[in-house]
Amino acid sequence: RITLEDLADPALRTEEVGQAASVVSVIPDVRAALLEYQHEFCRHPPGDAPGAVLDGRDIGTVVWPSADIKIFLTASSQERARRRWKEQLQRGSP
Repeated sequence: RITLEDLADPALRTEEVGQAASVVSVIPDVRAALLEYQHEFCRHPPGDAPGAVLDGRDIGTVVWPSADIKIFLTASSQERARRRWKEQLQRGSP
């Protein structure tokens, strides 16, 4: 079972994990299992929370299209690159 502590692990945001996620995310059974996990997370947020905040490209269209509130944020490619570079510096990655 995945815990909130597991999800808070900064290692999940590394380039290596991102690349590995891209490899396994094309496996239909993996995608189905993760989608079910996300649905359950939305239906029953941890710690008796009254709701959940999720981010990602498919959250508002695939994972939880019936969400009560959806916020879409955009940034220029230059700004996204600057933020990514800053994140990597903070993690000690060049």
